[in-house]
Formats: sequence, C-alpha cells, structure tokens
Amino acid sequence: MPSYSELMAVVGFRSKNAAYKLVKRMMAEEWVEKDATGKLLPGRAFYDLPILGTVTAGFPSPAEEELADTMSLDEFLITNKPTVCLSFTPYCLM
Repeated sequence: MPSYSELMAVVGFRSKNAAYKLVKRMMAEEWVEKDATGKLLPGRAFYDLPILGTVTAGFPSPAEEELADTMSLDEFLITNKPTVCLSFTPYCLM
C-alpha cells in the first residue's frame, strides 16, 4: 500500500493532511487498515466482491435458439390497418 506522500502524488493532493483524511475515511469503510507499525494494509472490504449472479457452465447457445415468440409493432402502433399506406420519397421535405 502507498505511503501518505505516495498517496498525495497519485490522488493529486497538495498536503499530507488531505491524504490523512482520505485514509481515515477509507479506514472507517474498512478499505484499509494499519498494522502495528502504522503501515497501510488492505482491509476487509478491499477483498470483498459483490455477487451479481450465477453463470451456467457449458457451451453458449445462440440467441436464435432462445427465441420463444415474436411480435409485430404493427399490432400496437396501427389501429386501422386498411387506411394505412407506406410511401418512400427520395428527398427530405422537412
């Protein structure tokens, strides 16, 4: 772990007091701890990793195989289908 001077350089602080306050806050959150000589060591929270979920082992399956059902946006966007027509123009008229 870095010393206060090294921490100042990495974080961009101009005083050791700012680095000390950062370390004090990190100690409160258990990111770092001090040994008997005052040297900074990684704390309990430094090694804890959040568990986001599980990953199934095996060969990956393509998305096409996982396709359960399809839907058309026309069902939701067009309420009166006989009155709708599609037209393409080569120029933008806006």
